[in-house]
Amino acid sequence: MKTSEKTVNLTQAMLEFHQKVQKIKKDAKNPFFKSNYATLSNILDSVMPVLTEVGIVVTQAPMGEVLTTRLTHSESGEYMECEQFLAMRDPNNPQDIGSAISYARRYSLTSLLVLNIDDDDANQAAGRNQPQSAKPAEKKELTTTSKLWPASEKRIVELLGTKGETKASIIKKMSQHYILGPDVLSFINDQK
Repeated sequence: MKTSEKTVNLTQAMLEFHQKVQKIKKDAKNPFFKSNYATLSNILDSVMPVLTEVGIVVTQAPMGEVLTTRLTHSESGEYMECEQFLAMRDPNNPQDIGSAISYARRYSLTSLLVLNIDDDDANQAAGRNQPQSAKPAEKKELTTTSKLWPASEKRIVELLGTKGETKASIIKKMSQHYILGPDVLSFINDQK
């Protein structure tokens, strides 16, 4: 997570937000896993009036294979943000891209705002409780010649500048979504 140098006003606004926001109700059913979950629309309808009242602006923007969610205090400009990899089966398929963005928006907003949702819809992403006929998503190989590489290269360099990130932790994170080619591993290990 990244933050502005100071977060005093944003922290106070977040405290007010947490005092006012209600538990988010699950409003949809996942027929595949027979579980209930809160939709992005329901989450936004529940939190946006309270966020506006306490002076917090939310922005969510995809860039390549990463979604950035930022909370900004409207008066001071103080912010906090998180990034989430977009797990896409086919980055050339608009439906896959849209689905990955919606899913990432829902979970990054829920996490960053620390919302009270008892949500088990992530079972699919974690590979748990899958019906026998379901197969886990296949990982795409990431090489320096793939279409995914320019955004990946930028993301690797950004992560290396982030406190607490090591080459090993970056490899571990990226390996959750991709099969890393030897050229990518070499690139990561060659960084200072």
